[in-house]
Amino acid sequence: MPLFSPPNIEQMKAKRDITGLIKALGYQKDKSVRMSATMALGQIGDARAVDSLIAALKDENSNVRGNIADALGKIGDKRAVVPLIFALKDKDYGVRRAAVDALGKIGQPAVEPLLVILRGNLKDGMEHARAMQAGISLWDCRRFSLRLITKDIRIGAAEALGHIGDPRAVESLFAALKNKWEGLRRASIEALGKIGDSRAIVLLITVLTDKEYDMDKECDTRVAAARILGEIGNAQAVEPLIFALKNDGIRKCARLPQNHWVRLAIYELWNRLLLLYRTRCSMYVGLLPWH
Repeated sequence: MPLFSPPNIEQMKAKRDITGLIKALGYQKDKSVRMSATMALGQIGDARAVDSLIAALKDENSNVRGNIADALGKIGDKRAVVPLIFALKDKDYGVRRAAVDALGKIGQPAVEPLLVILRGNLKDGMEHARAMQAGISLWDCRRFSLRLITKDIRIGAAEALGHIGDPRAVESLFAALKNKWEGLRRASIEALGKIGDSRAIVLLITVLTDKEYDMDKECDTRVAAARILGEIGNAQAVEPLIFALKNDGIRKCARLPQNHWVRLAIYELWNRLLLLYRTRCSMYVGLLPWH
């Protein structure tokens, strides 16, 4: 074997040589070696590698960073939660996606820290205390406060919470629907749909009619809510929709030409529900605002 030859990653993996694979994370001559070592550590799933993988999240190569995020998700150790949250602001989209997926795989230990980040107000004393209770260190709280919690981090937090599907996120996701960033509103809508519990369904229907959502001039949030409700196809969505259609103000609003979004949103949702619950819905078809 030549002197200073690349590490044999496959051999280390077969022997479950965690120490050797960790050393290979620092092999700067060849990024493919670092990528292979990262993948092997993720497949083995040994928590001894977590600290070294977290340190390697600063690798100069975006493919390596993405693989590291994936490996941390597979290992599932809660120590990786905050570093992965910081990775949500990586300049590379692929790394950000890998961090979202990894946080989703870690699951429950990531929920409270993600909620703190989603709310995005660590300068508030109570929110700062919640962050500490959620396991975010004082130093990391200061880092988030000094650098601010960027749009990408908050969008990633919403997406990760959707992957996890914990009902504890419903209220914070709903509050995010009033944020000025369209991307965050859309990610929160999608996350509520993935959670899909009864509270999320009622809140999504509220989006279709509440005047507070008039700031969304293109109505993307409202149409997304209708689409998600249709995809959920849950019987719990039928009664709230019928209640909304009985409201004279909503019906009058829906008939106005400039409010075509109301008709579009209701139509999308109604068609989906009609396919699933034809008998229950068809008796109310006269309530549709274009009848």
